[in-house]
Amino acid sequence: MAAEEAESPARRAKVVDDVDLRLLRALWMDGRARVRELARELALADSAVSVRLRRLRERGVLAGVHADFDPALLGLTTQALVGVRLAPHTSSHVYEGRLRTMRSVLGAVSLVGDYDLEVHLACRDMVDLERAVTELRAAGAETTHTQLIARTVVGLGQALLTEEEPA
Repeated sequence: MAAEEAESPARRAKVVDDVDLRLLRALWMDGRARVRELARELALADSAVSVRLRRLRERGVLAGVHADFDPALLGLTTQALVGVRLAPHTSSHVYEGRLRTMRSVLGAVSLVGDYDLEVHLACRDMVDLERAVTELRAAGAETTHTQLIARTVVGLGQALLTEEEPA
C-alpha cells in the first residue's frame, strides 16, 4: 500500500511547493523574465531562484520555456485542427516523425478515441490547407476530419498553477 501511495498523482503533485507554484506562474506570465526579476517578484535571493529553477528542470516539472507567436503575423491566416485516424499499416511513432518535417504543422496530440491524433495546422490560405491535409493523408492517415479555427482562446492554463486543490 505504501508503494502505491508513493506513486499516486496527488503524491507526485507535491513535488512543488507554494513558492515553486509562484515561480511557475511568474514564468507563465513572462517566460523571458531574468532570475533577478523573478527573485524580486518572489522576495527571494537570486541564488534561491536559480536553485529552484534547476530542481524544477531536473524533476521534469519545467520542461522548457517557449516562444509564443501569432501565425497570422507570418502570413499563416488559415488555421485548422485535423483529426487523423492512422492507416492500419502506419505506426504512430513513424507518423509523428513525418509530422516533424511538415511545414504547416504547429503541433499535435496523441488521442484515445475516434482519432489517433489531432494535428494543428497553420496555412497561408485554403489552397495551402488543402495541400497540408493531402500531405497528412499521404503520410499514412486512413481518414482525416478537418475543423477550421475561428479564433484562439488565450490565457488558459494558469489555473493549473493555483494552490487550491480541485473540488
